[in-house]
Amino acid sequence: MKLNYDFIRELLLAIEEKTDGIVNFDYPDIIGDRFPTISTSMIEYHIKFLHDAGFIQCPRSSHLLIIDITPIGRDYLDNVRNIDIWEKTKDTAKSLGPITLDVIREVAKALILGHFGLK
Repeated sequence: MKLNYDFIRELLLAIEEKTDGIVNFDYPDIIGDRFPTISTSMIEYHIKFLHDAGFIQCPRSSHLLIIDITPIGRDYLDNVRNIDIWEKTKDTAKSLGPITLDVIREVAKALILGHFGLK
């Protein structure tokens, strides 16, 4: 299955809204009816990916129970949170071809720094 970076961003935003860092949430409790057109297999694939990439914390027993977003995941989310930065990041990334989450984070970070004249 191909990663969907728009969905990863939306999924992290949904997780952030629900989690408290203590309670284990099953992913349907987190996303509810937020993604009616996304298949269960796509949701589970992306949650597993976020766990394997170290972006979300899950109990050892299951990657489908979610405790919280990790510091690495928060760093990524904070870089892509602003919709204008996100859209510019996607436009910039399109010209690069296939990319990783690290590249997306760095492109977004560069855009943010440039916005503040810190680049």
